[in-house]
Amino acid sequence: MPQVRKQVFLTTKATERTRRGAEDQLHLSLKRLRTDYVDLWQVHGIQDKDDVARVFAPGGAIEAFEAAKKAGKCRFIGFTGHHDPEAHLEMLRAYDRWDSILMPLHVADPHYLSFEKKVLPVAVERGIGI
Repeated sequence: MPQVRKQVFLTTKATERTRRGAEDQLHLSLKRLRTDYVDLWQVHGIQDKDDVARVFAPGGAIEAFEAAKKAGKCRFIGFTGHHDPEAHLEMLRAYDRWDSILMPLHVADPHYLSFEKKVLPVAVERGIGI
């Protein structure tokens, strides 16, 4: 990675919901990738409102994400989820500085728990990368 670092957009994720756990995961990723920053760091696999509550609780993962961005360990922060658009909407209500969202958008989406109908318009309105 060191030879091509400036030529790639590098992303990693954290599944931990606490500040300490997320920081540990980021540091391990940076070490394995042999770089001192990633372009995008994502809270991965948001499933439900309980996940959201843990991310934003005192000592929650959002503290690690904000600190890493401020310190230059990541350029952008985002979140991912594949389960429930309501959890995505809760993440958007809880925080207004997301840079990106990863969500499933496919042919069957409009017919069941639609991310396209519920989340996509909010993300577009806010200028969030999708």
